Amino acid sequence: FRRCWLLIGHANDIPNAGDYVVEDVSGTSVIVMRGQDGEIRAFYNVRIHRGHELLEGKGCAKKMTCPYRAWTYDTTGQLRAAPNATSFTGFDKAQHRLRQVRVEVFFGLVLVNLDAEAMPFVELAAEAVPEIRDYAPNHESYHRAALTGRLASANWKVVAENFNECYCPSSGFLGQMVV
Repeated sequence: FRRCWLLIGHANDIPNAGDYVVEDVSGTSVIVMRGQDGEIRAFYNVRIHRGHELLEGKGCAKKMTCPYRAWTYDTTGQLRAAPNATSFTGFDKAQHRLRQVRVEVFFGLVLVNLDAEAMPFVELAAEAVPEIRDYAPNHESYHRAALTGRLASANWKVVAENFNECYCPSSGFLGQMVV
């Protein structure tokens, strides 16, 4: 999973500057945040110097401040304040920005990939774009209607396969489905 594009949510989940969500991506904590400039970015949720997590859950923050040493980053990941940094010889704030995670917004869906060399998602899904546009011509207006979470005492692969499988008995169930 560390080398795949993974769905984090919808761009409308973080509509305003500073809105963020923190997600676990294959054991790595990632912040997905809308910047003051409206851009969606993703960062490893860790301050480089001591490895302390910056944010948790979801919310809105105009800045990210490490609770350990009070290093403060803006919504682009740039270090803006580092108390007592003047005592470090040659300290350059520009060299201490948050490490970014690859993020793409595809038809409003926010996807991340921990692999910096991964093929862009838009290229992977290029053949699907015309069909998606046909079925969802006004996708920009879509938003999340509901979010449901469930814990399953099963291997994730069984759950995913069951979710994606459309095995239906020959009782005519498919003909009765309303889509």
